[in-house]
Amino acid sequence: MYKQRKGIQVFVMVFVLLTQLISNQSFVYAASKKAAVKKQSVRTLTVDDDFIQKVYKKIVQRSSSFSIKYNGDWRTLNGNGLDVILDRVYAIDNKSTSDDFDYLKENVKQYSLRISTNGVTSTLTFSISYRETKEQTQKVNKTIKSKLNSMNLDKVSDYQKIKKIHNFIVNRVSYDQKYTKYTAYDALYKKEAVCQGYALLFYKMATEAGIPCRIVTSASHAWNIVKLEDKWYHVDVTWDDPVSDKPVLRYDYFLKGTKSMADVHVLNREFQTREFQKAYPISNTDYKKS
Repeated sequence: MYKQRKGIQVFVMVFVLLTQLISNQSFVYAASKKAAVKKQSVRTLTVDDDFIQKVYKKIVQRSSSFSIKYNGDWRTLNGNGLDVILDRVYAIDNKSTSDDFDYLKENVKQYSLRISTNGVTSTLTFSISYRETKEQTQKVNKTIKSKLNSMNLDKVSDYQKIKKIHNFIVNRVSYDQKYTKYTAYDALYKKEAVCQGYALLFYKMATEAGIPCRIVTSASHAWNIVKLEDKWYHVDVTWDDPVSDKPVLRYDYFLKGTKSMADVHVLNREFQTREFQKAYPISNTDYKKS
C-alpha cells in the first residue's frame, strides 16, 4: 500500500525590524466593504539552477539539516515554495547514480523549511527526514551490484534482464501486512515491504542494469514502468507476488499496456499530463516477445 506523505508545514522566520513567524497559509488582505478591492499582485518563485544543485547534493547525501544562501524574494517561498524547490531536485537524473530521481523522491519522508532574512539576502535552513539512511542505501547499492553480476545480465536481452529482476524480487520479498516497511532496504534485507518497497527495489535494480525505469503511483499504490524497445510498459512486481510463501512465479502484471491495466491501476494526475506522456509513451497493448 503506497503511503501518502504527511502534510507539509513550511515555517518562515523573518528578521527585518521584528521577528515574525509565518506559516504556509496564504496571506489574505481585507478592505472595508465600501472600499474598492485592489487586485493583488502575484509574485513568482524563481530559483536558479546553481541553488537547486546545492540542495540536490545535500539531499542525495541524506543530510538531515543544512542551510543555503538565497538571493531571491523570500515572500515567494510562502505556500508551496518548498514543494517547487524539491520537485526540481527530484527531477534531476544523474546517470552516474541511481540514488536520485524517483529513488530520492520516494525516500524523503518529511521536510520543513526555516528562512531568516535581513530583507536583502536570506538563509534557507532545510530539515529533512528519510525513510532509508545513507548507510542503508550504500548497503543496498553494494548488494544489488553483486546480485546483478551473478545474473550475468551482459549476456541477455533487455527483456530477459527485466524478467530476471522481476523474478528475483518475487522470490525474495513478501508483502508487509503490517504496513511498516517502505524501502528497498526493507525489501532486500528484511525481505518484507509494501508496494513502495517493491517498486523502489525494482527501480534501483533496473536502473543499475541499464533499463530505463520510473516509479508511478495511483491514490494508494506504487509500481513501475520500464522502457523496452521504443515503448514503455507497466510492471507491478507486488501484484505478481503470490500471497503464499511458495516460490510461484506469475506474470499477470508484467510488461502490460494501458488497456490491460486501466481497470485496476489508475495513474495519478502527474503521470497523465501531456508532458509525461510525451516523455514516457506507454504502450496501449501488452508487450509481445518476438
